[in-house]
Amino acid sequence: MLNKIINKYYIFENLNKNNNNIHIDDEYNLKIIKNINQIDLKILDKDDFKILENGLLYNAEAICIFYNNKIAHVTWIAFSKTSQNFVDNIPTKIDWKNSIIWGRAFTSKHHRNKHLYSYAQQEMQKYLIEIGIQKQYFSIKAKNLPSLIAMQKFNPKVIKIFYR
Repeated sequence: MLNKIINKYYIFENLNKNNNNIHIDDEYNLKIIKNINQIDLKILDKDDFKILENGLLYNAEAICIFYNNKIAHVTWIAFSKTSQNFVDNIPTKIDWKNSIIWGRAFTSKHHRNKHLYSYAQQEMQKYLIEIGIQKQYFSIKAKNLPSLIAMQKFNPKVIKIFYR
């Protein structure tokens, strides 16, 4: 019999509010990518294109932070059940008219500890407020202390614990 590793996750709910003032270095550039047509194929390398193409095919949107035209950080947003299949299939009911799920956040090793994750969350909240989305849901592995610490400044509440 195969040993299957089961990990504990927290599901968080967060109301979108813009009460943080997180800054990152000027050489970083944030862009919200909603569809494949927004990608400049002349400057984006093949690996980064593949990262974006996969999520965009599911109709997910990407909050990207670039450094020298390379993805330094990406967070994915699901606005529907279809895009949730790519972003994070968390076991909770979502009102898709007023809520989103975000996930698959990743910061490349060379850009960690530069507040890119927190900055992306702050800018995502601004974007969601702008388009009328009130709530966001996300999961974080219980052992992922950097993510848990970074999210504390946004005051989310744990609504469920699950294992996968």
